Amino acid sequence: MLFRKHIILVFSLVFLCLGLSAQVSIPREKAGSGSFSTRSSSSERAKMIGSKIDVNSIPQAYGRYSDEKLEDLEKQMKEREWSSEETAWGRAVALDSKQAYERYMAMYPYGSHVSEANNRLIELRINDVMNSSHGSLPIMDRVFEDDDSPTSTIVIENDTGYPLTVMYSGTDAREITINPGCKGMVTLKNGYYKIAAAVPAGNIKPYAGKQELKGGRYETGFIIAPLYR
Repeated sequence: MLFRKHIILVFSLVFLCLGLSAQVSIPREKAGSGSFSTRSSSSERAKMIGSKIDVNSIPQAYGRYSDEKLEDLEKQMKEREWSSEETAWGRAVALDSKQAYERYMAMYPYGSHVSEANNRLIELRINDVMNSSHGSLPIMDRVFEDDDSPTSTIVIENDTGYPLTVMYSGTDAREITINPGCKGMVTLKNGYYKIAAAVPAGNIKPYAGKQELKGGRYETGFIIAPLYR
């Protein structure tokens, strides 16, 4: 009886060991077939190595394609910035050039920023004159004083023989073109101004200067004096 019990016990232990072995072997089999396995057989590795792409040829071809696409994209983005008035104005201010303000005014002649664009455009044109070779404008004659007036009126006489353009930039901004032999008049708010005058003749340099307007009436005239040697 005792011997039989020993046989049964041995048989049970053997069965238990076999069962444990079977249970332990199952996870190992699943681990080997999982989708996150990082191992591969030698034949698989050989296939992977055999199918490698020559990456040295990619950057040049892709670079050329990328540069062309980037240029097109950049052009499209720049044009899109002019597609509405507000974005166009933002673009003009960012560039802050005569061409940008002229483009904004041409595209949106009734835009809400036309006055600002025109004022800045005049200032940039005067700056160009002042930064180039130019003559010095004489101080305008104040023929009538009116300290109580918030504005000043300027009468300009053009005896140059050419159309004369005079620009003012300061508290206000204005540009006026006067035909030969004619007079022009402009009214500005009082304050300090940069002034430039020019005619469309390549051999005649422009003139520029500064003056404070204090109210009342000013007069000035332009002629072309002959040069004597």
